[in-house]
Amino acid sequence: MINPQQHQPQAPEAIIPEIYDSDYINLNLRSKNNCRILISSLGGCVAGLLGLTNLWGFVFFVFVHFLFCALYSISHKSLINYFVNPKTMWYEITSGMMSFVLFWTFFSNIL
Repeated sequence: MINPQQHQPQAPEAIIPEIYDSDYINLNLRSKNNCRILISSLGGCVAGLLGLTNLWGFVFFVFVHFLFCALYSISHKSLINYFVNPKTMWYEITSGMMSFVLFWTFFSNIL
């Protein structure tokens, strides 16, 4: 048993800058993902109508993804108020790829 008069060193407490509401963060992430899927679908339509094939279609997808991220960052200047880590937005490149490929193949087969 530890003597209560002995002083034990305390571990430094983690500094939490703010309290985040998980409901609002989930709402913001959901709206961002919905916008990303819509933009990926439109990008797939454009890639299919332009007749881009093979590697050029995926290069176009990367271009559309980074264009979306740049425009989203410009329109919401203070992303730190809406997301815990806004830099992850640039790394989530695969979230809209399925809808891009679906609309890309659909519109390229129409032509």
